[in-house]
Amino acid sequence: MGVPKDDKTVGWFEPGTKPGNTGNAVLAGHVDSYKGPAVFFYLKDLQKGDEIIVTNEEGKELTYVVQKLESYPADEAPIKEIFGKTDKKRLNLITCTGVFDHERGTHLDRLVVYSELKSSLDDEEQQPKEEADYDIKAPTSVEVNGTFVTWHAVRVDGVAGYRVYRSKNGEDYEKVASISEHERKTYTDPEASNYNYYVTTVYMDGTESNPSKPAKAN
Repeated sequence: MGVPKDDKTVGWFEPGTKPGNTGNAVLAGHVDSYKGPAVFFYLKDLQKGDEIIVTNEEGKELTYVVQKLESYPADEAPIKEIFGKTDKKRLNLITCTGVFDHERGTHLDRLVVYSELKSSLDDEEQQPKEEADYDIKAPTSVEVNGTFVTWHAVRVDGVAGYRVYRSKNGEDYEKVASISEHERKTYTDPEASNYNYYVTTVYMDGTESNPSKPAKAN
């Protein structure tokens, strides 16, 4: 996930779900800068039961209730728990914490605040989960040409973006990129000729399609 360029802006993980929808919506912001405290400086002071209010451009407010705070080494955070699938309506806030490593230019740990939409918590009866009104389609025409991996967009409602995976042996794939629906359907890799790739479609509720047909350079 990219981080905001300035210390006053909060970034939203666009390939994931939006706040208010089912799934893990993720927002990130800096804790501080050389100028002093940044937008998420006081995130560490939140406690279980506190409320977080998210407001959209039309002024509509969504209230989330803090469930827990967790700190992780920067390269050991539980990606599936933070970004993965869930049938809950959650909001996860991320910022830096711990010792600042001057050589690397970043803090060594990450603080994650897990919260859940208040209206969901207030519902005494859980409604059956509705079937999605779209097909879970993987991208087609995935190709590797030179340093570029390209594919065709999935033309159905509800697409948030795409995830690119690669493998050297054609078996053990790792995610290397998330591409928003609004971006070009292209991933650039200087070592593309050395890998096999597949691409998945990610929907607004966090659902991920099956892999596309694998592709590699000719």
